[in-house]
Amino acid sequence: KAAESFRVRFEKVRQAGAAPDEYSVDHTTGMYLLGPDGRYLRKFTYGTPPTEIAAQIRDYLKSPAR
Repeated sequence: KAAESFRVRFEKVRQAGAAPDEYSVDHTTGMYLLGPDGRYLRKFTYGTPPTEIAAQIRDYLKSPAR
């Protein structure tokens, strides 16, 4: 249900000839920024520079509409 809510894709991937309990999982990449109440604020795509993420978080913390 959480994956559906955040529109995250995931799927088991088995290599040919692998044992039934051996698999990897392909999935959506990225990070979500949630507010203190759990409300979605934004998504950072894979590869977003840490400095940009930090700046966005700082901007959010300064915002009076938090």
